[in-house]
Amino acid sequence: MSTERQQNASRINGSKSHGPVTPAGKLASSQNAITHGMLSSTIVLKGESTDRFLSLLSALHEEFDPQTPFEESLIQNMAVARWRQMRIWGMEKASMDHEMRRQPAILNSVELDPPEQAATRAAIAFRTLSDDSRSLELINRYEARYDRRYLRAHRRFLEVRDRRPSPAPDAPVAPLPPPSVVQPAAPEEVTIAERTRETTENKAAMPTNLGHSGIPASPRPPFEKEEIKT
Repeated sequence: MSTERQQNASRINGSKSHGPVTPAGKLASSQNAITHGMLSSTIVLKGESTDRFLSLLSALHEEFDPQTPFEESLIQNMAVARWRQMRIWGMEKASMDHEMRRQPAILNSVELDPPEQAATRAAIAFRTLSDDSRSLELINRYEARYDRRYLRAHRRFLEVRDRRPSPAPDAPVAPLPPPSVVQPAAPEEVTIAERTRETTENKAAMPTNLGHSGIPASPRPPFEKEEIKT
């Protein structure tokens, strides 16, 4: 299964991903549950864990985020190749364990420490499988084949991903002009000289012949001397 480092990388990449953005990617994403179920029923053998296979497939899916059905198929190829490679590893272990269990009569006649006894059993089992059958040779061959398939699908996926059309940039929104601020008019500064001049002008414009009530008095006719009649 995937290591802890791979799982952490998948979580980080998954947190960065915003999901499929193209219509084809959204369609492929909506069919993931059905596709994954059909794939697991075809690949997983009886006695193998379907949940572990789906966990492997989901981890690869989250890490690489396929956007199209073709990219999705490459991720499935990677998951299947990886699963079959791990199955080969399990078959090799089972073959070695089986042969090691057949060696107790031989080893019991030899005094060996437990670690040496285990290593001797593994060596005898390996030699028996190599000399008497082609099982180890076939196991090694299929292991290398599935590893190449995994790397080929991975390389192909990266090539396809690099050729994805870049999304159209959003039209830039023109910034709104800042609201105009009306500066209050500065109060007029009136100097002492201006005040004095205005006061003088006002006094000059006022009539000088005011009566007691403040109403201008009527002008007196010019004084005429009365003629003295004799």
